[in-house]
Amino acid sequence: SWYSWRHQIPAIAAAGYKVIAPDMRGYGKSDKPATVTDYDIHHTTGDIVGLIDAYGAEKAIVIGHDWGAIVTWNTALLHPDRVSAMIAMSVPNGGRGPAAPTVGMKAANAGGENFYYILYHQEPGAAEAEYDSDPRGLLSRLYASNDTPRDPPTVTDPKRSAGGWIPRLGKPRALPAWLKQEDLDYITDEFKEAGFRGGVNYYRNMDRNWE
Repeated sequence: SWYSWRHQIPAIAAAGYKVIAPDMRGYGKSDKPATVTDYDIHHTTGDIVGLIDAYGAEKAIVIGHDWGAIVTWNTALLHPDRVSAMIAMSVPNGGRGPAAPTVGMKAANAGGENFYYILYHQEPGAAEAEYDSDPRGLLSRLYASNDTPRDPPTVTDPKRSAGGWIPRLGKPRALPAWLKQEDLDYITDEFKEAGFRGGVNYYRNMDRNWE
């Protein structure tokens, strides 16, 4: 969400730059195609190049966090003539692994029988159905700190068959100090409108992006 950059936008602009902070494909007010392959790395890096074109620039400094970081360093890889510099936060470029990402994840999680959120996100329709039914329940649990007081999780069985993700995350008893209620409300409303399928589809392209 562009909203995640609301504090950085004025600081970077004050340094003399034109700042573009989009909702990424599938989020907020941006387009949300339903097809899984529309979220592969060629489409998502193409979105960045399209924004650079739309604002009449030849090159840009590209900054990204989490999935945005993956798109950032792939934009520099696939479109080097359009990137003058890049900043990728929280997800470093570890290079291309010897096998598709989910192969190792399945091996590390009892052959895929144990719950792991990235493997859960590979299941057609499952994760978005759970998250769309309770956006605030998911987001309030994810937007918390390690020391945030929580209720015990209602699902503790490690097997995927025992349930989805929300019941495995204890409900916070209060917001962390860095999160205001109006911030959580804004993000929740954005997901109520956009749904979670687009965001989950990024995960469904991990092996395709590796290929």
